[in-house]
Amino acid sequence: MKRVYMVTHEYERPTGDEEYKVIGIYRTKHDARLAVRRKRSKEGFRDYPRGFVIAPVEVGRDLWSEGFFTYRYVPKKKADPDRQRTTRGM
Repeated sequence: MKRVYMVTHEYERPTGDEEYKVIGIYRTKHDARLAVRRKRSKEGFRDYPRGFVIAPVEVGRDLWSEGFFTYRYVPKKKADPDRQRTTRGM
């Protein structure tokens, strides 16, 4: 089977949220490395230069063979300054 190379950028933010970007899929490992070089100094990548991953992928083969994964973004609620704080025992 033919092999290609997938480039991703992955890291955990200081807030604990995970960031994952698929950069692209390339014919050769050399092309994948060039893609990393092009992105490394760009905003969204330069703060996490060790987040790049180059993974070999077999064409025509499932990448995910079982189960599923669902990610739902739930924004954190901001504190309501008009809401009174309650104290136990009062």
